[in-house]
Amino acid sequence: MLPTYRDGAIVLAWRLRGARPALRLGDVVLVRFGFDTIIKRVAYLPGDTIGLPEAAAFAGVRDFFEPAGHRSSGSFEPLRVPEDSVVVLGDNRAVSEDSRLFGPVPLRDVVARVMQAPDPPNAILSR
Repeated sequence: MLPTYRDGAIVLAWRLRGARPALRLGDVVLVRFGFDTIIKRVAYLPGDTIGLPEAAAFAGVRDFFEPAGHRSSGSFEPLRVPEDSVVVLGDNRAVSEDSRLFGPVPLRDVVARVMQAPDPPNAILSR
């Protein structure tokens, strides 16, 4: 999450309870990932559509998404985030391990929301 957070940074977070935590676009969250907890930013909410050309970044995990259109041979189509999941991305996209690598995150694996999170470095989430 560089440059927003550095390794070893201490953050204040609210533990989320329930199957459908109230998340907003741009929230910084703690996500259970295997035996680790990672910090990422919510980029797409349940039911959101990932349009072109952004959908191409999810080519390796597209089977974890719902189709949002008709697939044409050899090209990418928009993807829909499943209703029980969110898409999380790191702020340092060039090296981040995020939903582009492991797919959408089930809401049950979003364990906390970081309080007073800084805005993304270059407002990449404005749509």
